[in-house]
Formats: sequence, C-alpha cells, structure tokens
Amino acid sequence: MGKRRIGIRVQLSTVFAAGMALVALVLIALDFVQTRSYLLEFARKEMALSERAIHSNAGRYFEPVASAAEILVAAGPEAFSAGDGSESFFRTAERLLARYPQIHSIYGGFPDGTFLKTGHLTERIRLAADIPKAITPVTLRSRVGSRSKPGGPATITWRYRETQSGPWRERIADTDFDPRTRPWYEAAQAHQGLHWSDVYQWSSGIPGITVSEALRNGDQDFVGAVGVDVRLSDLTEFLDSARVSPNSVAFIARGDGSLVAHSSFAFGHDPASEQDRPQTASSDLFKAGWPLEHALFAAVTPGEPAVRFDYQGQPILGVANRIAAATELNKDAVLYMAIPVKDFVGFAVRTNVATLMGAVALIAVLIGIGLRIARQIASPIERLARLASQVGKTGFGHAEPHPGSVIREIDDAGTAFNAMVVGLREREVMRDLFGKYVPERVVEDLIARGGALEPVAGQCTILFTDIEGFTGLTERLGPAELVTVLNEYFTAASALIERNNGVITQFQGDAILAIFNIPIADPAHAAKAVRTALDLLDQVQRTEFGGQRIKIRVGIATGEVVA
Repeated sequence: MGKRRIGIRVQLSTVFAAGMALVALVLIALDFVQTRSYLLEFARKEMALSERAIHSNAGRYFEPVASAAEILVAAGPEAFSAGDGSESFFRTAERLLARYPQIHSIYGGFPDGTFLKTGHLTERIRLAADIPKAITPVTLRSRVGSRSKPGGPATITWRYRETQSGPWRERIADTDFDPRTRPWYEAAQAHQGLHWSDVYQWSSGIPGITVSEALRNGDQDFVGAVGVDVRLSDLTEFLDSARVSPNSVAFIARGDGSLVAHSSFAFGHDPASEQDRPQTASSDLFKAGWPLEHALFAAVTPGEPAVRFDYQGQPILGVANRIAAATELNKDAVLYMAIPVKDFVGFAVRTNVATLMGAVALIAVLIGIGLRIARQIASPIERLARLASQVGKTGFGHAEPHPGSVIREIDDAGTAFNAMVVGLREREVMRDLFGKYVPERVVEDLIARGGALEPVAGQCTILFTDIEGFTGLTERLGPAELVTVLNEYFTAASALIERNNGVITQFQGDAILAIFNIPIADPAHAAKAVRTALDLLDQVQRTEFGGQRIKIRVGIATGEVVA
C-alpha cells in the first residue's frame, strides 16, 4: 500500500497576500541587481574614458623633456662656454622653456664649478637675486663662476629684464653653490644617456623630477652635465580634473611603488579612513602612509582589465596601465585609477534598502497571519531547512537525503531537494573536471565514471609538433608579440586536433603532444592523426599567426602504451 498523502488547504486571501508580497520582493531584488550592474558597467566605461585621456596626456607630458635634454646635449660643450657660446645656450634654453610649460628650469654644470641656469621665477630666487616684488621678469639667468676647489668661494651673477627688448639688470653675490656636489651632476657623470631622478620636493615646494645627461667631447671624455627640472604640478592638476567620482583617485607610480604624480599632490583626503595625510611625494610614505593607494598598487596588474577588490570593507574598482612614452624613456611608469563602488551605487543601495525594508515589514505581517496555518507543516519544513543548512556547512558529499513527508507539497519539495543535491554534486565534479584542458567527450566519460581516472593500456597514435626556427623567432619578437603568435597558433592547432578526436596532453614551449584512441576510443586513430597532421600543415601554410608566418614539424607514432 502506498504512502498516504494529503493536500494543504489555506485560505485564498492568505495565498494572494503572500504571493503579492513575494512578487514585490522579487521585483525589488531584480531591480536592485539590474540597476547595480548597470551602474558598475557605467563606472567601468567612465574609468576607461578617463584612463585613455590621462594616458595620452601623461605620454605627451614626458616626451618633450627628453627632447629638450637631447637638444642641449647635441649642441655640444661649446654651447655652454663663456661669451657668445653661453648666450647660445641661454637662447636655446629659453625657447625650450617657452615651448614646454612643464619644464621649470634648464641648467648646466662643469668640472671647474661653473654653472649656467635659466628658468621660471620662484620666491626663493626673487629673494636671492633681490628682485622687487613689483617686477615679474620675462627672462631670468644666473651664472656661477669657476672655483679652484669644490666648496671654495665663488660668485653668482643674476641677470633679468622685464621685457624682451628691455635693459638687463644684474646682481652679483657670493655663493657656496657647487654643481659638482649635486645629485643630478653626479648621476649624469655616472650614467650613459638620460638619467631620471626620483620624484622629490624642490625647495620652492613644487614636486618635480630632474632629468640629466652628460656632456662629452669628441674623445667621449666627460666635460659637463645638462639638467632639466620638470614640475609635476600641471600633471597633478590634470589627474585631479580627470577623476570620475568625488572619492576616486588617479596616480602614476613606478614599478617599485615610488610616486610620480597623483590627482592630489598632498594626498590630503582618504575617503575610507577620513584622515588627512602629510604633504609629501616620498615613495616610502607612499607605501606606508597611504593605504588606499598601496592596496590598489598591490591588487591590480598593469595591462589587465579593471578588477574589483575590498579595501577596509569597501568594494573598489581598480585598473592600471603602463604609460608607453615613459617606457620608451626607460621609466616603468604605470597609471593607476581607483573608484569606490559606493560612489556609483550608493544611491541605488539606499533606495532599494528602504523599499526592501517595507517589503520585509509586509511579509512579517503576512507571516503573523499564517502562523496558525503553518504549525501543521512546520516540522517537515524545519527538517528540510536543517538539511539545507547541513549542505551549506559540510558540502554536497555529506548531505543526508530528505526522508519525505505525508504532505504532498512537502514531499515534492523533499524529492526536489534530493534531486538538487545529486545534480549539484555531479556539477561540482564537472566543475573540477572542466578545470583541465580536455575535450567534452572526455569530460562526459569521466563524469559517467564518477570522476575516477584509472590507467588504460592499448594501442594509440601519438602526434608531436613544434615550430621550426622557434629560437630565432623568440630573438626577433618581443615577449608580447611572441605570446600572441603562440596563443593564435595553439588555438588553431587545438581545434584541428580535437576535431579528429585527439586529446592534447602537453604544451611544451612551442610544442604540442596529442594522443589518439586514448581515452576516446577511435578505430581510425592512425588515419585521423595523419589527417590532423595534414590539416595542421595546410593551416600553417595558409595562415599568419600574430602577423607572423611560421613553419612546423610533425611527428606521428603508433603503438602500445599505458596512459
């Protein structure tokens, strides 16, 4: 005799009220998920647009600096000599200053202690040159004379004029400044080509970088050094204007974490900690004192798509990309951007939470009405809940089956629960198997056997192929181009092998090892291996991979194996 089952009778008004509340809750949840997804996608697009703008501007910001230094070095040591030669230097440098506003000053130093400089006026220079506050020079030059030994006495001559055609005003004073003791001079003397300093704060309070390069004579002997000061305040202002939300940050840093520029040079506000931070551009403080920037630096990989990470309990969208122009100048500079998710989804969250709370209140009222009816079915439902909780804590492998119920609907729910557990257990096995790079038929066979892998002995055909002249190809191409060639070639080769029931067992550098007839049984395995080889040769002959023509070698062997 079968198990007796009875139906559940409830008042239609209760069912209607509960159904309406449930529909309202589902609609609210769907609206929240959809709105949140839209806003996050909008944030990603805004971040991408802002990133492209900053990336382009930053590249143009640094490129002219190298050009300016190279122009001065190309002029040769004669351009810095006394008389007409120094005039030639000053005129060239002043034209570069007028053309590139990011350059703050240009100067040169020599082994005898002589120093030439022209640049923008600062308060410190105004005081040193005794320039009245009512005067704003259009041209400002200084020259430190030679001295007999480092640190010895010397004089500095300040020259300036208010208009391009006006008379020169001059002030001469004693100075202890010696270019030979400055880091930029020492770096230029010690390095070949351009040398870029770390970011530091000038005596005027402006953050900047110094670019220097040695002057050499025809015998390549060191005869002096050129220095170019690059101020980063303009780049900082651009980063600040390109931020996509009030609490977002954008900054440029090197691979070691040292800072180049930030959307706020002072880093004055941390949206998560609500704390002010000191005004500095020190790379040590960058790592230790600004946790949001450091978390972003650690969470993202340059060149990868935007990622989401948690920072002090807040979800953050972050992205990083290398600045191409900086890389050309041997600078591993990277642009980083971070946007707190709450900047975009905060309003939607607050609105949906309020609506959700109203729906929860309505459901609570309906639950109170239905409590009396629910008593008769509470026990089997609680049992089902305990089993569901057990699945959540111990996983599908240790789940107990639901014993069923005399109530038809609860019994159906228990049967569905048991089927769900079995299905999810199989899907869990499938997920593990899909992590391996195997054809679909192999996955189905493994699932049918419960995921067990046992040694198989039998006849099979093995195909081995590699790229001819791969070593020469690696020497000609850069890493990114080489990866593109291999990815496109492996993708095409994998499709041809799997189409003929082959299974790839290994990728080794530029080589592929595939097997036919194990584990997928195929009486025509030898013929299909040959067909695969012919297809591969034909595909390679007709196709460019990553813009490159390649040749491959293919070997085939048939015999008994244990796999």
